[in-house]
Amino acid sequence: MTGTRYVEGSPGVWSNSVMAKSNKLPVRNEYGEAKAKLDAFGIESMEEAFARGDSYQDICDTVGVSIIAMVRWIAADPERSSRMREARRISAFVWDEKATERIESAEDGFSLQKAAQLAHHYRWRSKCAAPKDYGDRVQQEVTGKDGGPIQSETKVTAHQVVAELLKGLELQRQAKKSGVK
Repeated sequence: MTGTRYVEGSPGVWSNSVMAKSNKLPVRNEYGEAKAKLDAFGIESMEEAFARGDSYQDICDTVGVSIIAMVRWIAADPERSSRMREARRISAFVWDEKATERIESAEDGFSLQKAAQLAHHYRWRSKCAAPKDYGDRVQQEVTGKDGGPIQSETKVTAHQVVAELLKGLELQRQAKKSGVK
């Protein structure tokens, strides 16, 4: 294909692509330009945006980059990844509050139905962002002393086993004599 070239170091990103031109899509920036924009925006601003309940798309529109560029930028640094996970967990509380506000502000039957649908979606977003806090799955862990494994101990001697067997046989013999099954 004439007019296409692969941008090295950016898997799956094509620059000057015939397909992009034919679909009237903007030619995607090389990762370096997007990285510079994201660095200028900063992780702190991104955390605040997530805490407000902004979506990935909202943030990308503000910064002027693609979602994949933002995801790559976050994943490139373990500290950024950790901070964004925490920001998403915090955003779950925002989505839960939005759900409650929508239902409480409904004024008629139609707006209540709409609010209920939005609340369901907002709570779903909360569940995705913070499954431990809003997820459906319940996990129960049972541990022994000081969080260790559960210890089970059974002490039976051979003498006790024989005595129990003899007692059982005696009960069976008495039951036969008396005609009880």
